[in-house]
Amino acid sequence: MTQRLLYPVLIMLLPVLLFSCSDKEKEKTNVEPEKPSNTFLLLGTWNVLFFADDDNENGVLDEDEKVAPEADEKLTIYFQSDGTGETISEFEETPGSPREEREKFKWEFQNNETQLRVISEYTDSFNSQVRTIYDTAVVDILALSDVATTWQFSDYYFDGVDSIDLKSWIILGKQK
Repeated sequence: MTQRLLYPVLIMLLPVLLFSCSDKEKEKTNVEPEKPSNTFLLLGTWNVLFFADDDNENGVLDEDEKVAPEADEKLTIYFQSDGTGETISEFEETPGSPREEREKFKWEFQNNETQLRVISEYTDSFNSQVRTIYDTAVVDILALSDVATTWQFSDYYFDGVDSIDLKSWIILGKQK
Protein backbone atom coordinates (compact mmCIF):
# COMPACT_ATOMS: atom_id res chain seq x y z
CA MET A 1 0.00 0.00 0.00
CA THR A 2 2.76 2.48 0.81
CA GLN A 3 4.41 1.78 -2.50
CA ARG A 4 1.19 2.60 -4.36
CA LEU A 5 1.00 5.97 -2.51
CA LEU A 6 4.68 6.77 -3.03
CA TYR A 7 4.45 6.89 -6.84
CA PRO A 8 1.59 9.43 -7.03
CA VAL A 9 3.28 11.62 -4.40
CA LEU A 10 6.56 11.56 -6.36
CA ILE A 11 4.75 12.35 -9.60
CA MET A 12 3.04 15.33 -7.93
CA LEU A 13 6.34 16.62 -6.44
CA LEU A 14 8.38 16.26 -9.63
CA PRO A 15 6.88 19.33 -11.40
CA VAL A 16 7.35 21.40 -8.22
CA LEU A 17 11.00 20.40 -7.98
CA LEU A 18 11.64 21.11 -11.66
CA PHE A 19 9.90 24.48 -11.44
CA SER A 20 11.91 25.52 -8.37
CA CYS A 21 15.19 24.47 -10.00
CA SER A 22 14.46 26.42 -13.16
CA ASP A 23 13.72 29.61 -11.14
CA LYS A 24 17.10 29.35 -9.42
CA GLU A 25 18.81 29.05 -12.78
CA LYS A 26 17.03 32.17 -14.05
CA GLU A 27 18.08 34.09 -10.94
CA LYS A 28 21.70 33.07 -11.44
CA THR A 29 21.76 34.13 -15.08
CA ASN A 30 20.41 37.58 -14.22
CA VAL A 31 23.28 38.29 -11.81
CA GLU A 32 26.13 40.31 -13.31
CA PRO A 33 29.51 38.60 -13.29
CA GLU A 34 31.76 39.68 -10.46
CA LYS A 35 34.33 42.31 -11.46
CA PRO A 36 37.91 41.05 -11.03
CA SER A 37 39.86 42.77 -8.28
CA ASN A 38 42.62 45.19 -9.15
CA THR A 39 45.10 42.80 -7.53
CA PHE A 40 44.13 40.06 -9.97
CA LEU A 41 44.36 42.47 -12.92
CA LEU A 42 47.72 43.93 -11.83
CA LEU A 43 49.60 40.65 -11.34
CA GLY A 44 51.97 39.70 -14.13
CA THR A 45 54.31 41.45 -16.53
CA TRP A 46 53.73 44.93 -17.97
CA ASN A 47 55.66 46.80 -20.67
CA VAL A 48 55.88 50.58 -20.69
CA LEU A 49 54.21 51.90 -23.84
CA PHE A 50 54.35 55.65 -23.13
CA PHE A 51 55.55 58.20 -20.62
CA ALA A 52 54.02 61.66 -20.44
CA ASP A 53 54.65 64.91 -18.59
CA ASP A 54 52.08 67.68 -18.35
CA ASP A 55 54.19 70.09 -20.41
CA ASN A 56 51.36 72.58 -20.98
CA GLU A 57 50.27 72.28 -17.31
CA ASN A 58 46.58 71.80 -18.16
CA GLY A 59 46.24 68.79 -15.84
CA VAL A 60 45.16 66.52 -18.71
CA LEU A 61 47.06 63.76 -20.49
CA ASP A 62 47.25 65.10 -24.04
CA GLU A 63 48.17 62.89 -27.02
CA ASP A 64 51.07 65.16 -28.00
CA GLU A 65 52.59 64.76 -24.51
CA LYS A 66 52.98 60.98 -24.88
CA VAL A 67 56.52 59.80 -25.51
CA ALA A 68 57.33 56.19 -26.37
CA PRO A 69 60.58 54.65 -25.12
CA GLU A 70 63.46 54.83 -27.58
CA ALA A 71 63.74 51.94 -30.05
CA ASP A 72 66.68 50.46 -28.12
CA GLU A 73 64.96 50.83 -24.71
CA LYS A 74 62.52 48.52 -22.98
CA LEU A 75 61.11 48.91 -19.48
CA THR A 76 59.26 45.94 -18.01
CA ILE A 77 57.50 45.88 -14.63
CA TYR A 78 56.61 42.57 -12.99
CA PHE A 79 54.08 42.37 -10.11
CA GLN A 80 53.93 39.25 -7.93
CA SER A 81 51.07 38.18 -5.65
CA ASP A 82 53.21 38.42 -2.49
CA GLY A 83 53.45 42.22 -2.79
CA THR A 84 56.88 42.27 -4.41
CA GLY A 85 58.00 43.00 -7.94
CA GLU A 86 60.85 43.92 -10.19
CA THR A 87 61.59 46.46 -12.89
CA ILE A 88 63.84 45.44 -15.74
CA SER A 89 65.30 48.20 -17.85
CA GLU A 90 67.01 47.16 -21.07
CA PHE A 91 68.89 49.73 -23.14
CA GLU A 92 72.05 50.36 -25.14
CA GLU A 93 74.56 52.49 -23.29
CA THR A 94 76.47 52.89 -26.51
CA PRO A 95 75.48 51.43 -29.90
CA GLY A 96 76.01 47.68 -29.90
CA SER A 97 76.50 47.36 -26.13
CA PRO A 98 73.23 46.31 -24.51
CA ARG A 99 72.77 46.78 -20.80
CA GLU A 100 70.18 45.58 -18.33
CA GLU A 101 69.34 47.02 -14.92
CA ARG A 102 67.06 45.29 -12.42
CA GLU A 103 65.44 46.79 -9.36
CA LYS A 104 63.26 44.96 -6.85
CA PHE A 105 60.37 46.72 -5.12
CA LYS A 106 57.45 46.21 -2.75
CA TRP A 107 53.93 47.27 -3.70
CA GLU A 108 50.53 47.70 -2.10
CA PHE A 109 47.17 49.21 -2.95
CA GLN A 110 45.80 52.21 -1.08
CA ASN A 111 42.44 54.04 -0.99
CA ASN A 112 40.19 51.13 -2.02
CA GLU A 113 42.60 49.98 -4.73
CA THR A 114 42.52 53.35 -6.52
CA GLN A 115 46.18 54.08 -5.74
CA LEU A 116 49.30 51.99 -5.94
CA ARG A 117 52.27 52.56 -3.64
CA VAL A 118 55.63 51.24 -4.86
CA ILE A 119 58.71 51.27 -2.63
CA SER A 120 62.12 50.43 -4.04
CA GLU A 121 65.21 49.98 -1.93
CA TYR A 122 68.75 50.03 -3.21
CA THR A 123 72.23 50.97 -2.13
CA ASP A 124 74.21 53.88 -3.48
CA SER A 125 77.86 54.72 -2.99
CA PHE A 126 78.88 58.33 -3.00
CA ASN A 127 82.28 59.60 -1.82
CA SER A 128 83.17 56.11 -0.52
CA GLN A 129 79.99 55.94 1.58
CA VAL A 130 77.45 53.23 0.94
CA ARG A 131 73.91 54.11 1.94
CA THR A 132 70.46 52.64 1.49
CA ILE A 133 68.03 54.74 -0.53
CA TYR A 134 64.28 54.30 -0.44
CA ASP A 135 62.25 55.60 -3.36
CA THR A 136 58.49 55.71 -2.92
CA ALA A 137 56.06 56.38 -5.74
CA VAL A 138 52.32 56.71 -5.27
CA VAL A 139 50.28 56.57 -8.45
CA ASP A 140 46.58 57.10 -9.07
CA ILE A 141 45.21 54.26 -11.17
CA LEU A 142 43.21 56.04 -13.87
CA ALA A 143 42.42 52.86 -15.81
CA LEU A 144 43.21 49.19 -15.26
CA SER A 145 42.14 46.21 -17.34
CA ASP A 146 43.64 42.86 -18.22
CA VAL A 147 45.41 44.42 -21.24
CA ALA A 148 46.38 48.01 -20.29
CA THR A 149 46.70 50.46 -17.42
CA THR A 150 47.25 54.20 -17.08
CA TRP A 151 48.78 55.70 -13.96
CA GLN A 152 49.20 59.29 -12.86
CA PHE A 153 52.01 59.99 -10.41
CA SER A 154 50.62 61.76 -7.37
CA ASP A 155 53.68 61.56 -5.10
CA TYR A 156 57.28 60.56 -5.64
CA TYR A 157 59.85 60.58 -2.88
CA PHE A 158 63.49 60.14 -3.82
CA ASP A 159 65.48 59.36 -0.69
CA GLY A 160 62.72 60.88 1.44
CA VAL A 161 62.35 64.15 -0.52
CA ASP A 162 59.16 64.91 -2.49
CA SER A 163 60.29 65.49 -6.05
CA ILE A 164 57.13 65.92 -8.15
CA ASP A 165 56.78 69.22 -9.92
CA LEU A 166 54.52 68.45 -12.88
CA LYS A 167 51.84 65.84 -13.38
CA SER A 168 53.27 62.75 -15.02
CA TRP A 169 51.70 59.63 -16.45
CA ILE A 170 52.80 56.18 -17.47
CA ILE A 171 50.85 53.91 -19.83
CA LEU A 172 51.56 50.18 -19.74
CA GLY A 173 50.46 47.17 -21.77
CA LYS A 174 50.11 43.70 -20.30
CA GLN A 175 52.56 41.17 -21.69
CA LYS A 176 50.81 38.00 -22.88
